[in-house]
Amino acid sequence: MDTSSKQSQSGQSQSGQSGRTGVSDEAYDLMTTLSNKLQELWRVEKFAQDQQRGSRHVWESIRQHDQQDVQALLQELKKTLQ
Repeated sequence: MDTSSKQSQSGQSQSGQSGRTGVSDEAYDLMTTLSNKLQELWRVEKFAQDQQRGSRHVWESIRQHDQQDVQALLQELKKTLQ
């Protein structure tokens, strides 16, 4: 039996590639995290717009950090997919 194509109970092959998605676990994790971070960034921008002056600076700080995280995730995903 060819063990390289044998899948575990979680649906992952021994080579680290998902049998269902066709991408590596690492790429899938990066894409999922990127998607979640982009959704969070959108919400934070809306929250910042809703604020008058009081806590707006807090939301802007969170937005800046999220944008940095998005850029880091994009760079890592590009490396992973090459």
